[in-house]
Amino acid sequence: MKIGINLIPFSSVQGIEIFSKNIISNLLKLKKDEIGKNKKMKIAMIQPSLIAPTGGKRLILRLAIELQKFGHKVEIFVNSVDKNRCFPEMIKKVKINVIPYPLPYG
Repeated sequence: MKIGINLIPFSSVQGIEIFSKNIISNLLKLKKDEIGKNKKMKIAMIQPSLIAPTGGKRLILRLAIELQKFGHKVEIFVNSVDKNRCFPEMIKKVKINVIPYPLPYG
């Protein structure tokens, strides 16, 4: 079994926006039949927080939702979340794991 891990750092909201729009547009071009059953992925997305409803957070949530529509298992890891304030209708559709800050060393 081959396991791959891709970490893509973003230095700005614009970087996240460009990446997300490219991924989403490519996914929407594919038909579900074109994606094989063996190609389902487990995807972990790391976001510092989901507290304030900003554009970058909306794009991360939208990307996770679109990936799930293609059968991938997506989880978002954050250090804090406000499920009532930060796009509550989108957060309900994605598994959110809260890892309290600061992260333990070692």
